[in-house]
Amino acid sequence: MELIMQPTFSTCGQACIAMIAGKSVEEVIKDMKTDGATSIGQLIEILTSTGFLIQTNCGTILSIKIYAC
Repeated sequence: MELIMQPTFSTCGQACIAMIAGKSVEEVIKDMKTDGATSIGQLIEILTSTGFLIQTNCGTILSIKIYAC
């Protein structure tokens, strides 16, 4: 996994998704339609829409896996 630095103080969620998904932060910001703060729900939504299976418990992400297609 390549380290991707967040371009602003409020894009930490987008930078994390970019690292996990192998995309640029700019692509993730465009896909998420926000360059501001993000919720766990938004992070889960963007990951599942790009082919990841998310396991959660009480709002905490426990694991992230690529769908086996």
